[in-house]
Amino acid sequence: MKLKFNRIIKSAALILILSVIISLFSACSGSGSAKYGISSLRVKEAEMSESKYHIYDKSSSIFVLKSGLIELYFDKVSYSVAVKDTSANRVWYSIPVVESENEQASVLSVKLSDKDGNAYIFNSQDNSVAFDSASFNSAKDGISVTYRLANDAKTASKSIKELEKGTPAAEITAEFKLVDGSFYVSIPDDGMKVPEGINLESVTVLDYLSSTLKTDKDDFIFVPDGCGALIKNAASAEKAEYNVPVYKTNETSPASAVVPAFGVKQGDAAYMALVESGDEFCEINASTGSSSFVSGRAGATFNVTEMKYQKNKNGRYTVYSGIRSGDDLCVAYRFLSGKNASYSSFATACREMLIRDSVLSVSGVGQTEYYPIAVSIDCAAALNKNGSKIRTLSTFEETEDIVSQLKAKGVNNAYVNLKNALIGANEQGDIKHAGLNKSLGSSEDYEKLYSYVSTQKMGLLIDIGLITSNRGSTGFSSADCMKSITGRLRTVTRENPFADLSKEKTNVYRVLKPSEIDGRVESLLRNFRNIPLSGYCVNDYADGFGIDYASGAVAGQTAQTVKNANASLATERTLAVRRGNFDSIRSARLIMGLPSETGYEQSAFYTAIPFVQMVLHGTADYTFEPINTAVNMKKALLRCVEYGALPSFEWFYRETGEEIIDAAYKYDNSINIAAEYYEKMSVLNSLRDCRIADHSLVKPGVYLSEYSDGSLVYVNYNENDVEVNDILIGAEDFVVIS
Repeated sequence: MKLKFNRIIKSAALILILSVIISLFSACSGSGSAKYGISSLRVKEAEMSESKYHIYDKSSSIFVLKSGLIELYFDKVSYSVAVKDTSANRVWYSIPVVESENEQASVLSVKLSDKDGNAYIFNSQDNSVAFDSASFNSAKDGISVTYRLANDAKTASKSIKELEKGTPAAEITAEFKLVDGSFYVSIPDDGMKVPEGINLESVTVLDYLSSTLKTDKDDFIFVPDGCGALIKNAASAEKAEYNVPVYKTNETSPASAVVPAFGVKQGDAAYMALVESGDEFCEINASTGSSSFVSGRAGATFNVTEMKYQKNKNGRYTVYSGIRSGDDLCVAYRFLSGKNASYSSFATACREMLIRDSVLSVSGVGQTEYYPIAVSIDCAAALNKNGSKIRTLSTFEETEDIVSQLKAKGVNNAYVNLKNALIGANEQGDIKHAGLNKSLGSSEDYEKLYSYVSTQKMGLLIDIGLITSNRGSTGFSSADCMKSITGRLRTVTRENPFADLSKEKTNVYRVLKPSEIDGRVESLLRNFRNIPLSGYCVNDYADGFGIDYASGAVAGQTAQTVKNANASLATERTLAVRRGNFDSIRSARLIMGLPSETGYEQSAFYTAIPFVQMVLHGTADYTFEPINTAVNMKKALLRCVEYGALPSFEWFYRETGEEIIDAAYKYDNSINIAAEYYEKMSVLNSLRDCRIADHSLVKPGVYLSEYSDGSLVYVNYNENDVEVNDILIGAEDFVVIS
């Protein structure tokens, strides 16, 4: 079968891809990366083969094995799999069982590219099964299927070693297994092979597992956008595609995931999927409104090779081809049925899997006498790019005054986080040389602050940047920094909250190479051994972990190093992390700045749910963005109550003269509101150690969160009182039934 060539131009739906080479040159851009030039790019996709290769044929299906309540089957014609959930008498097929015109359903697909400006989209059905180049073997706990994918049958019949350099082809070996009642699809790193000169850019697996022609109005697709989102009744939704990068953002999507999970509900059956390996370079994709598969579909795409397409002023492109991720790919599926076919049960299943994988701790938050509030104090703001000039916003003495005022107003417990208190403020230097900023007061002033906070049985945290620093002389040396795919030092850019003071809209930071992290942790603990504090808040994990082209270390290795660093920082201390991607929250007791909304715009078909919070609640305290920065503080408070988050505020003491900043952050503009909210929310203290067992919309604008101890929390966002089950919930208020 030959491929059809479709000229692709720039559009909102597709990133720029390439066609005719103008010039080709190779250069070493970093360890394992290559650089070459092209003018544009052609995408080559397979023409659809016979329909029999795109449907699961029950007549040629064989039984593989059973584990618990699920059974695995394999179709010897289409080389596809099916999983039967016997508890619901529901079979989930990796490709449909009915023919659909022009729908190229496949078990997996790959994107390849070469140095001649060609990109190839191959799939298991049209580029392997139809060429009779797929094979299968029994494997422990399941079946192993190898797909040789190529442009034509002759090429697909050959092994990768037999092919010439630059031949567009791939050999992918996928393992389908049942273990302890769960279904796993995995592709080992050595099971993904391409000829020399070919880039294996991405692999997509089982994105047709949920496809069906039947649908129910209560069906949904769950995607991990922000706090979590449901794509409701995808059959009626307009045709749309959703792309949710895991742990990071990209230029083509407004969304980002802190947990690598997704799921589908159809009728009284459902599945929840968790990416257990390869999550550092994964994206969750979902689509709705297909003319053929009206229920929509969802799956995981793994960007196994980092690529960068850079458009030049002359209209041509410089392409950087990076190194492979080096990690295996693995997605675990848990099947649910009956009343458990709900997003609440998705969260429960995800939580259990994360505990099993040692991502979450089995120990709970633990009870404290008083409910805590989270207060970040902005101590200083950098006025230049290296932090050599700063503006003091809150001294240690002034911070103590804020805390004492909170205490006087009835706030009996708080996480007090000293933000920008280290030398350089928000342009902090190398953590190895970090120390408290002397402009904030003497060591005696600091010790007095700590003594007061600890006497009140509160916690004093120091906010730190562990793996990032400014780009000046006080930052990481070039030798200690990660390199990007272009060979330059890797940097991350964040919005500068004090842009009106420094006139710098963003802060740009260097990133520490993984091999240096352990040493920085040792230096930090040594430098602060005589400084009294309750713990640390690490503020720079939210950008995700990339490949280090200086050392060749991949993102997964960095994530593991960070987990080890967290364990050291949490020894006899309280560890907090900001934002809290699930690859970096191990050992954290407090996670600050979790998303409370979605990246994609919400609608009748696309709604936010507290999935992340339902997974976390009871294992760690967490906050959202500071309430005092919200457009509607009352709504922000209600969202904290509904989602089980601690109220959070961020303040400074001194006026800056900038009206907008002062209105939002000057402490005395909202300290009374904080005390009022604290008093109202203190009733939730006994629930901090419980799970959120269920969450639902009970009436328009009224939500119910049910906890594992049986407590009920009703939240009313309406501007009028609402009665639910003989319980009157005041306008813009909440009620707790213990």
